[in-house]
Amino acid sequence: STETNEQHTESLRKIIAVSEERKLKAPPGVNAELAFWLLKLNPNSTEAQSLFEREIDIYPESRVFIERLLE
Repeated sequence: STETNEQHTESLRKIIAVSEERKLKAPPGVNAELAFWLLKLNPNSTEAQSLFEREIDIYPESRVFIERLLE
């Protein structure tokens, strides 16, 4: 449901925020997963693109996977 999706995105945001507070990288895939769900909730999300780019910056090996997701 939309409510469940919103709760899930908030959980992902919390993981990212705690990681940043502790000066750690967010776990692999968290930025990309949040971006994916944001696009599902709003296909015009500009935040999603930034999150995909952040995932690639932190984990360059994710580039191919993310590029395929965006096709």
